[in-house]
Amino acid sequence: PHLADVMCPLLDLFNHQRGAGIEWRCSPTGIEFVAVHSHQKGQELFSNYGARPSADLLFSYGFCIYPNESDSVLVSLGCPASSAAADKRKTALFKLNHIPLTTKPGGGMILGPFAITLVELGGAG
Repeated sequence: PHLADVMCPLLDLFNHQRGAGIEWRCSPTGIEFVAVHSHQKGQELFSNYGARPSADLLFSYGFCIYPNESDSVLVSLGCPASSAAADKRKTALFKLNHIPLTTKPGGGMILGPFAITLVELGGAG
């Protein structure tokens, strides 16, 4: 079971790869980082921090993934999900941005996954 997120010196240095065959085994004496598949000598081992949006990865581990299929945004429709107004708002959002959306019970929806546009800012000077 997932109990808590913690920083683990040295183990946190592994690069992330979604779906990496890694098990974190915790015991009173320590933590084991176990590869569930065989690896060749010299092959890089990856950790798997799970399917998390970039904001969570950045806040918890100091990195982001681009593009990240887990990036999404919860948007309140401000009206019942099954109303005509909700249908109009969902249609307008989809036409405007071509972003997939999923309706949530209670009138909200999740937009995404979607790509984030990276803009390079000019340097000082």
